[in-house]
Amino acid sequence: MMPSAFNPPLEELLPALHLLDGLLDRSMQLTETLHPSSTGATQALPNPDQLRQIELALPPGYPRYSPAQSPDLPSSQIESSSRLGLLQHQFGFTPFDLDILLIALAPELDRRYEQIYAYLQQDGRGIRPSVNLVLNLLCPTATEKLQQRSHFAPNAPLRHHTLLHLTPPQPTNHSSLLAQEISLDPAIVRYLLDETGLDADLSPGCTLLSVSDPPDLDNLPAALVQRIQALSNHPPTTHPLRLYLQSVDAVATRQFAQGLAHQLKRPLLTVDLDALMQQPEQLRQRLHHIGRDAWLQNTLLYLHPVDRLHQDSSIPLYPLLINLLTDTDIPIVVAGSQPWQPSGDRSLGMVTLPIAAPDFGDRHTCWSTHLARAGLTVEPSTLTTLADQFRLTATQIQAAIATTQNHLAYGLTSPALEATLFQSARNQSGHALAKLTQPIQPRYTWEDLVLPPVQFEQLQEICIHLKHRHTVFETWGFNRKLSLGKGVNALFAGPPGTGKTMAAEVIAKALQLDLYRIDLSQVVSKYIGETEKNLNQIFTAAANANAILLFDEADALFGKRTEIKDSHDRYANIEVGYLLQQMEAYEGLAILTTNLKGNLDEAFTRRLRFIVDFPFPSVQERYQIWQKIWPILIPFDSNINWKALAEKFDITGGNIRNIALAAAFLAAEDGENLSIFHIKRAIRREYQKMGKPLMNSEFADL
Repeated sequence: MMPSAFNPPLEELLPALHLLDGLLDRSMQLTETLHPSSTGATQALPNPDQLRQIELALPPGYPRYSPAQSPDLPSSQIESSSRLGLLQHQFGFTPFDLDILLIALAPELDRRYEQIYAYLQQDGRGIRPSVNLVLNLLCPTATEKLQQRSHFAPNAPLRHHTLLHLTPPQPTNHSSLLAQEISLDPAIVRYLLDETGLDADLSPGCTLLSVSDPPDLDNLPAALVQRIQALSNHPPTTHPLRLYLQSVDAVATRQFAQGLAHQLKRPLLTVDLDALMQQPEQLRQRLHHIGRDAWLQNTLLYLHPVDRLHQDSSIPLYPLLINLLTDTDIPIVVAGSQPWQPSGDRSLGMVTLPIAAPDFGDRHTCWSTHLARAGLTVEPSTLTTLADQFRLTATQIQAAIATTQNHLAYGLTSPALEATLFQSARNQSGHALAKLTQPIQPRYTWEDLVLPPVQFEQLQEICIHLKHRHTVFETWGFNRKLSLGKGVNALFAGPPGTGKTMAAEVIAKALQLDLYRIDLSQVVSKYIGETEKNLNQIFTAAANANAILLFDEADALFGKRTEIKDSHDRYANIEVGYLLQQMEAYEGLAILTTNLKGNLDEAFTRRLRFIVDFPFPSVQERYQIWQKIWPILIPFDSNINWKALAEKFDITGGNIRNIALAAAFLAAEDGENLSIFHIKRAIRREYQKMGKPLMNSEFADL
């Protein structure tokens, strides 16, 4: 455990530096004795006679500067409670290691040591101590000098923990170990001199928050603030804290970590694991440095998110993270949305603390409080709808209100407060989902939709289920009766062009929710397990998207279930079951569309709350579609017989839309009002696309 306070760095180091000065003074005297003509470190090399008399007179490997006259080396002055003493205890250093550190640290305190080292090494460029210089200073005999080389081995504590670096005198020089120059890692220098900051190689991905920075706990529920107090007041134990925060609210977990670090009077080192995994080849080294720097600066270490631990087998993050959690003697907080997966061979003592997303009551209070602070007033029904439909965090709610204020203040949108609030709320979520799916901007309203009364009522009932979830599940207590199935799932079945996607847009427009289309034919994979993996990514991203999911082309996944003949049949049923399970767990609206309802197994359709059949349009419905498909501003000839078009051409609403658009372009090219002539040409092209013959007689009486 690191002490709460140290003495000033110079006060800790001065006694050891005095002994180092004495050792260097005697060494310089010996150098002058061996080289009486020496005038400085930049002198020319001795001539051959001098080399023979001076250098060859000594036995091979004999230390130049024997410390035998002084039995006390600088490390003898290091107190166990000092920074260097704590390093020795933490990393298992010997006194000899401490002497190496002190010799390498001295030039960071006073540049006169650079001149002394250059003089002793008879090299004006040798301002950093070499391995040879250190061994000559500290070893009394050639035998000990040879033995102490082990302190510079790659697996020795100083190098294994990257506290010390060896570099050749010249970048391209493959020199001996003795010629290697010694330098301390910048993190060690900062620690020993009581400086703060992070290494450049830890960014991006790591941030350090000072103890003096006040945490923002305004949006944390009172229960979590009390938990922070309880954790900070807990008596110290031999096992450092290992806490896993399971939550989809990344802001809340970060604020919890900030509050805990502040209460523990520790800086907070935040590590974005996703950013670290952008450079997987450096992952091992960076995690090692993170653990070392976190200990050196006595931080609370906060790692997030861990959800990709088991998703990408090509990046060995999980075992490296387990090593960090095991080997780092500081409190560590980890965060993610999935349950923590314990290591089978390590005992971490990880404690899971679930942080639930704000419920309806929390959201309602938050919307009400911050709208009042912003001076904005809405109807109670609007407040209820915002709290019910948008599962936002407190931070997201504040951001939505601030965005609304800016929109209204600068006239960036229509002055309708409710519409702007809903748009701002939608903008707070769904960003991850948009990368995996196709966002659809809803444009259709109930007036644009042409369906039989039964189907029309079914679609409106879907909206009712979504609008009154809070009343049924929370107020009336139905949530205590259901473990799954709290969301709304629906099947839209019918031939192409009968309005299935349009109906989804109408619902999204009516509820003021975002709509995302997922093409299941692109999600389904021939490789076993890949389909579930693709679906899991989508539903994970959608967890807080507050959106409607439209799974198109469900025929790619669903099929008439028959006798299982091989493993692929069995896994096909597993994929279908997995999709339905995720749809039931999704607390929003998930829609499946299919062109062939008969291909769906009854065992699967029973799990769907709504099944809406979209029939081929009748003559009357086609007549309404012909009437409604045109924009208000398009110029028409007055003699178009819409009823005859509906009676003669048995086509879907999708075909009519294509014909209308093609006819409009033809009329624009001719510079005329849109006439029956343009519509006829467009009908011929549409029938050609469908591969259906069309006789001239069919255009009679139009």
